[in-house]
Amino acid sequence: MNTCLPKYKPMKVRTCPLKPTTATLVRGFVGLALMAGALRIVSVIPFIAVLLGIGALIAFRGCPMCWLVSLVQALEKPAPTQSGDHL
Repeated sequence: MNTCLPKYKPMKVRTCPLKPTTATLVRGFVGLALMAGALRIVSVIPFIAVLLGIGALIAFRGCPMCWLVSLVQALEKPAPTQSGDHL
């Protein structure tokens, strides 16, 4: 066994403080608001409408169908339980 190699500690993974369903719904609300804003101003300021559309795609993390699939997956995933909770 080689003892010259340093020992590495596992990294702590940072997670989102929101529940997956809540985070998905917030992303959907932001994406829909950006899409509605883009459609509202497309005839007045097309450049800003394009930027809002790109923002909507970023909020959805892809197309709206991708967001819908992630919402269904978040709803199907069981809620995490803490190890100390025993009923």
